[in-house]
Amino acid sequence: METIETDVLILGGRRAGLCAALHCADHAPGLATTVFVKGTS
Repeated sequence: METIETDVLILGGRRAGLCAALHCADHAPGLATTVFVKGTS
């Protein structure tokens, strides 16, 4: 298991998740933003 340090964690990479990530990047560029997307196996 890998550990990642982030300031903002967004769950879901669909339209709302990606929009939230872009909004966060625009308004707080100094924060580390991570988008977590559930994979399939």
